[in-house]
Amino acid sequence: MNNEHRSPEPTHSDIRLVDAAVILVRHWVAFFLGLLLVLVVGVFYAVTADDKYEFISLYQLAEQSSGEWLQQPASLVARVENRILPQYESSFQQDEGHLMPFGMAVSSPEKAGILSIVTIAEDSKSDMIESAHRHVLSVLEEEQNRLLDAARSSLKKEIADIDALLEEGRGEDSSVSYAGELYRTRAQLTSDLNSTEPAEVINAAQRSLRPVGPNRKLVVVGSVIGGIFFGIVLAFLSDFVSRVRSALRN
Repeated sequence: MNNEHRSPEPTHSDIRLVDAAVILVRHWVAFFLGLLLVLVVGVFYAVTADDKYEFISLYQLAEQSSGEWLQQPASLVARVENRILPQYESSFQQDEGHLMPFGMAVSSPEKAGILSIVTIAEDSKSDMIESAHRHVLSVLEEEQNRLLDAARSSLKKEIADIDALLEEGRGEDSSVSYAGELYRTRAQLTSDLNSTEPAEVINAAQRSLRPVGPNRKLVVVGSVIGGIFFGIVLAFLSDFVSRVRSALRN
């Protein structure tokens, strides 16, 4: 009986890993060139890139009655994203001859009644950013004030109509319950009218005190990882080219 232990035969995956290691050793120059190239580019960007700041505008929505907004925040966000911003970007491109060099993210915290516009860009673009934010805010404010004036006029008209009915009822034998209902309705309408609040720009394109990007450490780490992958690809490409040349010579 043979008690000798045989060493396990190398699997197909082991052979592939060995072949890959051999290729990297043979073409180590190409590997390090690829790594060095990506790393230099990443470090250069991390050192020379301008700081980016967050520019934020906050807009308080108009309130038509206590706890109720004149327009739903979600619908306003959709309007800004789908109409106001595209129109401004188109106008900017026509005036300047190029695309707007920054973006604007529009959102509304749940149940806050506040619209926020955020741009992350270099400080050198602050004037353009402020102009863009103020344009959006002015369009929103104009629309909100127009709707609020219409809502107030409607409430005032209803109150005036009830006052007319109460004045007419004084000389007639109207029921007490009917008059009481009119007074209650008038009180509710007056409360709604007094609780209306116009829209308000809380701040426009206010720049953050500290830069929010770029993350220079993350750029360098990413460059190292990307350089390793690029070096591996370059080493395998060099091996492939050398094999093709050898096959052509033979």
